[in-house]
Amino acid sequence: MKILQISDLHFGDHNQELLEDFLQFSKTLNPELILISGDITQRAKKNQFKTAKKFLTRLPCQFLAIPGNHDIPLYNLFLRIAAPFARYEKFISQQLEVTYENDTVKILGLNTTNPFNVKQGKFSKKQAELVSNFFYNTNKIGILFFHHNMTAVGEHHSPLIGSEKLMKLAQSLPIHLICTGHLHYHNITLLPTTNSDCIINHAGSLSCYRYRDPYNNFTVIDIEKESILLSSYDYIDKQFIATMSQLYEPNKPNRNEAKSINAFI
Repeated sequence: MKILQISDLHFGDHNQELLEDFLQFSKTLNPELILISGDITQRAKKNQFKTAKKFLTRLPCQFLAIPGNHDIPLYNLFLRIAAPFARYEKFISQQLEVTYENDTVKILGLNTTNPFNVKQGKFSKKQAELVSNFFYNTNKIGILFFHHNMTAVGEHHSPLIGSEKLMKLAQSLPIHLICTGHLHYHNITLLPTTNSDCIINHAGSLSCYRYRDPYNNFTVIDIEKESILLSSYDYIDKQFIATMSQLYEPNKPNRNEAKSINAFI
């Protein structure tokens, strides 16, 4: 199964030429599913959501999306508190948390945005119960995705509130891959807990103009029954180029191979 993860599109501060190239290139990859890990718009304005909706209808396959902190109004404080997801639900999806399952994978997308905090996300007690029930007692590849970073990466944003609880859950459940965004800085690492096989893919930004990491990028996730191949594609000289890849076999002991996973970053 081939899955694409894209994140932080930021419509309203986006590179339209890049998106046209992505739409054409993604067709050649023939994915079955696309995960969109938040920040679809820059400032949650109606025209930004309308533009985003047009883009989403042109994707080559089914997509699952969850909101990011930029997808709720920043300056309209009344709407931010009273109905923070109204525009997202109107133009993108009425589901703020999403699920997908087939013979190979179980996927859960969480809404970690916090209307009371501009940047930092939140993992709630209710979501902990949802994660526990969804991934309990399965032999499929488990994928969890949400917007905010659950671990610190360099000097970037602090981890989401409740990250320690989430890490303990991920360690105890058959969750093999966690996909996040938010940082605009691509990074792959193992879950930093004892005896964990879970890998974290912090996606970069697909299409907003670059202010931090040098290239826009997205991730291709190739899943077999017992393996996950992660490949990063960077947008260099107006084309997407595969710049790194890592084969991950969750059913084989590899807890001491964090260095090899980080080596290609």
